[in-house]
Amino acid sequence: MVSTKKNIKLWLSLVLLLLMAFVIAPKPQLLEYHSAGLTTQSIYMPGWFGAEGIILDTNQRAVLAEDEQRLYLCFADQSKEQCAKYQLRQQQGFIAAAIFWASSDR
Repeated sequence: MVSTKKNIKLWLSLVLLLLMAFVIAPKPQLLEYHSAGLTTQSIYMPGWFGAEGIILDTNQRAVLAEDEQRLYLCFADQSKEQCAKYQLRQQQGFIAAAIFWASSDR
């Protein structure tokens, strides 16, 4: 009986910990952006605690300026002014990003 209560407490604690991690962790977003007539969709993963985010299909760093509705893709040593600038058309949440990732050729 005591062992069963300990197991229940352990499982509840584990579920609570996983739930808290899911709520706190940054969630991927599906971004649609365009420049010069080319429209692209990519999965954007925000950084932890103010760190820069990444686009999963490029090695460039991503700077998402939501207030400007722009996405900047930069190489390591470039300033924001030297980056490729894209117009942000649409941002979708975690579920759209998961569906896009599952349906894409990896």
